[in-house]
Formats: sequence, C-alpha cells, structure tokens
Amino acid sequence: MLTPDFFNGFKPQTAEDWKAQFIKDLKGKAEPDTQGFTDVDGFFMPAFQNQETVSDIGYLQNFAEFVAANKKAGWQYAEPIWFESETQTNADIKAAVAGGAEAIVLYIADAEELNPGKLFNGISLKETAIHFVVGNEPGSIVYALNQYYPGLGSIKGSLNFLPINEQLTTPQLLKEYATMLKLFPTNNKFRPLVVSSAMYHDAGASVVQELAITLAHISDILSELEQCGIPKKNLAKWLQIQVPVTQKYLIEIGKLRALQLLVNKVLACNEVELTVVPIQTITSARIYTPNDADSNILRNTASIMAAAAAGAEVVSALPHNTTDMQFGLRIARNISHLLIQEGFANSTVEMANGSWYSDELTHRLATAAWEMFLDLEKQGGYYALLANGKLAEICAQSAEVRAQQYAEQTEVLIGANKYPYNGEAKSTDLPWVTFHENRLLKAKYLAY
Repeated sequence: MLTPDFFNGFKPQTAEDWKAQFIKDLKGKAEPDTQGFTDVDGFFMPAFQNQETVSDIGYLQNFAEFVAANKKAGWQYAEPIWFESETQTNADIKAAVAGGAEAIVLYIADAEELNPGKLFNGISLKETAIHFVVGNEPGSIVYALNQYYPGLGSIKGSLNFLPINEQLTTPQLLKEYATMLKLFPTNNKFRPLVVSSAMYHDAGASVVQELAITLAHISDILSELEQCGIPKKNLAKWLQIQVPVTQKYLIEIGKLRALQLLVNKVLACNEVELTVVPIQTITSARIYTPNDADSNILRNTASIMAAAAAGAEVVSALPHNTTDMQFGLRIARNISHLLIQEGFANSTVEMANGSWYSDELTHRLATAAWEMFLDLEKQGGYYALLANGKLAEICAQSAEVRAQQYAEQTEVLIGANKYPYNGEAKSTDLPWVTFHENRLLKAKYLAY
C-alpha cells in the first residue's frame, strides 16, 4: 500500500535535468531540443514536456470536463464485415456478435437490390449497432429499415455514404441525401451523417493535414446540407467522424483529442452549441504489412489503445492475417476484450486527459490544424480544393516525403522496410483495398 509520503522520495525533475541526462546517456551525439516527433509536413513535437514547458492550455481541461460530463466511459468494438450475400453476411454478423463484438462495420458496395429483412434475419438493430459503409443507394437500406423499425428512432449505428466522403458530390446527390436524412429523429442512437478522413489519410496526408482537411470537409457538408433545408443544429446531432489510426500511440491520441476539440470549434463558428461528436476509429491500412502478418497484431494493439485512451466511441481493427480472415478478425476483437477485461481501459472517459505531454501535443496539433483549416477556407473550402486538385497535391507531396523516409529508413515499419518478410508473397487483393477503388484520391499504401 502506498503511504502518503511515497512520492516525497522522488526529486522533481526540471527540463534542464532531463536535457543533462539525455546528453549524458547519448554522450553528446544528439541535441535534446532536436529530439521528438517530426511529421512529413514539418510538424515537430519535442520528446520531453513537464509543468515548466507546457503552454497555457487551461482551455483543454475545461473541454475535457465538458466531455466527461456528457459521455459515458468505454467504447464499442465494431467488427468489420464485407458484404458478400445476405445469407453469408447474416451468418458472419451472428458469429461476430457471438464472439463478443458489440457492433458491426458493414461494407456494402452496391445496396441497390439489398434485402434487409434477409440480411438481418434474427439480428436486432435495437441491440446490435450496425455502422453501414455504402457505395451507392443508401436510401435502399434506409427506406427498407424504416419499414422494419418505423421512425428509425430505435436502431443503433451510423451511415457512411462513400460518395460524400470519397468523390465529388453533386447538388442533386446532396439533395437526395438530405431528403433521406430527414427520416431520422435527432437522437444519439443512429448517426446517418458520417464524415470520414480515410481517403486523405490513405492518400498520404500528415496528421495536421488530416485534421485540417476533415474540418474543411465538415464545414462544407454542413453548409451544403443546410442549403437543402436541414438546420445545422440537426446535422450536428446526426454527425459522426470516422478516422484511421496508426500505431504511433501518443501522436494518434493527440490527433483524436484535437479532432474532438476542433470539430466543436467548427460547430461554434456555425452557431451550433457545444456537443460531443462521436468518433469512430479503424486501424490504418497505411501501416498494414500483409506479408508479415504477426507484426500487424502489435500495430493493431497500439492503434486500439490509442483510440481507447483518446475516448473514441467506436473502435474497429482490420484483421492482421490475410490468409485466414476469420482468425484475423477474432484476434483483432480479442485485443479489445483484453484491454477491457484485463486492462480496465474502459473505466474512464478519456485516459489521456491531464498528461502534460498529451495535453501539449493536443494543443500543438490543434493550433497547427486550425491555422491550416483557415487557409483552406480562404482558398475556397473542401469541395473547391477537391475539384481543382489542390487536396490531391497536398496529400501527394506528403506521401512522397514519407516514401523517401521509408526508403532511407528514417521512418521504420517492421516487416516492410525493416526486417522485411522474405518468404512467398501473399495476396494483397484485400477487401479494404479493392472496396475504395473509386476514390477521387488514390491510396498509397507504402507497406505493399
């Protein structure tokens, strides 16, 4: 048992103490002030932070207190499933739920002739949240579900319509989507407006760029749908954000915390009251090595831990194993189970809150991303920059720098450019690669 004076035996360490120890340990081979995280766009986060070095970030504590008062601790693990047929997918969903998945991320490329009654036979959408990722005809699902669950107020999950997130949208498409949105009550059980950062993340965007472009996307979609007759306050209640998360644990925590903060700043600029917008994460395909499957387990673990520590509401992971998908899905699901049942990682709303390093990182990312967001707005906003190729240019430049870092091994990914797998090549015809082939910005998965 710790006594009250336990910590009195530890001398407080100053920033200068740390620098002196750093120089001693590395024998002067590197300067302490040059050490830390550096992203492809030049963003730098020093390796050491304490009470002396952090910025004036009391606002973060105020926002953290608001989040803690308005959301529950813990997350839902949502197993990714790629639709094949109603019968097979129905069996896959039931197997995932029986194995402990609390929700499903269901990828459906073509929903035009889908039979929801057959697909969800024996599955209650009141109990199991379904996060739809749909390539076309989302109305086919929504209108059919409305027949089974009149009013749509009792179902759980979300709707990620890929053309809104990964292509140029037309006024007619937005008008049709707005008509469908109006079917939903403004409750917190189902979020029919998902904005995803996956396209620009996978295309190579840096952390700051990913945050800024996501904010620009949210700002534009709110404005566009308001013109279709939906108040922004309703859109905010329907909004959910989907974010890929890498294995860079501390950086991803800062990214997710900054995102939650900045989304509310965008909403405030649109005269929408403070709210907790749910964040849905999935492990990044950018860090996946299909030929070195076991290393993916470690990366999945770090990614899920980061999402949990930052307070994500919905967490998913790609299967680590490309040759045995069901085994890979089970292992990914079990990572979440272990963090909850043995690590008690779901006992607090936001584990990272209060850490000097995490708070300073969140502040620096938020500051840099907001500045870039304002610049994107001055240049015309998300849809204009997507149409004129500027966003593609931004992501391509970052992807090129990252590729150079991988080639020079200044950036390391085990199983790809360090200790590469030398056995027989395995298939890279994976569902999360082929599913997004119609993206406006093409993915650059350096591990493949």
